[in-house]
Amino acid sequence: MSLDLAFSSEQLAVGEAVAGFCRERVGGAPPAGDCPADWWQGLAELGVLELASPEAEGGALEATAAFEELGAVAFPGPVVEALIGGQVLRREERAAVARGALRVSVGTHDLAPFVPGCEVQLEVSGQSLFRAPLAAGFESLSSLDAEPVARGVRTREERLERSRAGLDLGRLLLAAYLVGAARRVVALAADHARTRTQFGRPIGDFQAVAHPLADVYIGVASAETLTHAAACEWDERRDEGEGPSPGLAAAAWLAAREAALEACHVAHQVMGAQGMTLEGPLYPLSRRIRQRASHAIGTATARESMVARLDARVGESLG
Repeated sequence: MSLDLAFSSEQLAVGEAVAGFCRERVGGAPPAGDCPADWWQGLAELGVLELASPEAEGGALEATAAFEELGAVAFPGPVVEALIGGQVLRREERAAVARGALRVSVGTHDLAPFVPGCEVQLEVSGQSLFRAPLAAGFESLSSLDAEPVARGVRTREERLERSRAGLDLGRLLLAAYLVGAARRVVALAADHARTRTQFGRPIGDFQAVAHPLADVYIGVASAETLTHAAACEWDERRDEGEGPSPGLAAAAWLAAREAALEACHVAHQVMGAQGMTLEGPLYPLSRRIRQRASHAIGTATARESMVARLDARVGESLG
């Protein structure tokens, strides 16, 4: 039995709407730092910030289509965190997130991104999310892509229900974001390889350039397929009233993370000095990919989820 992982016409329309918004607002120069207020409000008006929430019509597949386009332009700000909040916060808070009036930070026990610009601060610990604001006197830090980060002491207030659903959605949306960014990175490197000549030939004619580009293209395509499969599973289990199953969203996140980082590595080699200039098209994408690849929902707990999925499958086969 085959599974069609292609986007439906409605999901493609969501992606096209977000792509048009990004062309209008972001253009060809992804910004460093936090998201401008008018961009954030624009996302809210498009309905992006409420995707996959209990009140929204669209689910994880619509959100995946949107986040691939956001990743392609290295869109700034806590966009993934907003949709995590849409799973775990109270109804009135979800409504505030959806209209762009409330921003959410998801961090570790001592590091919080996008603070002090976020009104709600969550801490991820294992497979759980807690309300845990930073105490007064936090220290502002600089991050790789200039997005704000704060360090300070957290005091947990409560464990949030639907933590598992929020974390799984966050992981697959981070995967979608990285897939979109990586596809753009590969496209930039391939265009450079077609037009840059050496010894009278395009450098893309040389196997030392063509083969690594082909490898990363395959890796990104595989991560994209896995991300779409995770989104399908997330939607199906939600529609059937079941909790998320462990592992597939985590696998998508890990695959996309590895593919995107490898795409950056190869693209920088192919483009040489042009890939390292601050004004060039590659470096802002590469910088944002590396920052997103270190997100707090992280590789350790993602691997734990994959192990839990394998344990469950083994148990089913032996049972």
